[in-house]
Amino acid sequence: MNKCYPYKDELLSSLIFRISRANYTSVSNITNYIFKTKGLYLKDIDLYNFSKDELLSINKLLNIKNIRKYQLLKYIGYIEENFNFNGRKRWITHFHNKKNDLKFYGIRFCPHCIKESPYLRQYWRLLIVNVCQKHNCFLLNSCPNCNKNIKYPNSHYEQEIFNCYYCGFDLRTSTTETIKKESIHLKVQNILLNILNYGYYKLNNRYYYSIGLFYLLRLLIKNVMRVNKKTEYYIDNLKPKELSYFISFSLILLENFPHRLNKYYKKNKLLNLHTILDKYRNKKLNIPNWYLSSIYYNTISTRWL
Repeated sequence: MNKCYPYKDELLSSLIFRISRANYTSVSNITNYIFKTKGLYLKDIDLYNFSKDELLSINKLLNIKNIRKYQLLKYIGYIEENFNFNGRKRWITHFHNKKNDLKFYGIRFCPHCIKESPYLRQYWRLLIVNVCQKHNCFLLNSCPNCNKNIKYPNSHYEQEIFNCYYCGFDLRTSTTETIKKESIHLKVQNILLNILNYGYYKLNNRYYYSIGLFYLLRLLIKNVMRVNKKTEYYIDNLKPKELSYFISFSLILLENFPHRLNKYYKKNKLLNLHTILDKYRNKKLNIPNWYLSSIYYNTISTRWL
């Protein structure tokens, strides 16, 4: 079997794809051969919890000892407390491989990066990352030619990782929207990436785990979307530029806490139906203590939460 060695920031699914092309076969045949598990290519291999036998097979055939280095499981305990492997993740794009399923926009990309090195980067599946920091442009999550989602893995043998599954369009030629280096989008993205990498953040000279902030931020984004009359149920179906705006705006709402957030909630009449303590009572331990204490002591009016 012809081998391909992974890039430092490459997704495991991207590596498997490149190996399939190097051996002139399909992704399904390669996964069956390497992992000895039929149908594995239909699952989200970047979040798949491999058995000991599968890990031994990977190490033997691919010479990769630390497989998690190329998976998204390494973010457990940083971006979420735990992953529901059969459901959606709050901050990781959803992988779906059902035939002709067009409603999921789980794969994002930067055309310039793909042109320089044709492989999928790990951080492209993080919903907090919507801007390419190298090329200062927004990521894309659909084919600009047919406007369909980026289907992966690509089962057409003659197509490469930069080809649209549906129309064959060369994604490397996609037009992007450039932003300034001092843009709020880049600033907020860097803040969240640093929090994710360290696993904690500092507020009022105290340190808190990153999980709580990401949990809270997701709730704020849904309320901001509601105010802006966005009907998308899943935030990963938003265009990266639009999602970046909602993330940035929600994080800014937490500045000068709780006054700016309280003012916004009152102005837009976010009613008691959407209160965090009512809707998420069983999961309130995931919400930061500094936020909960503000609710308990009424420094934020619970009527508008």
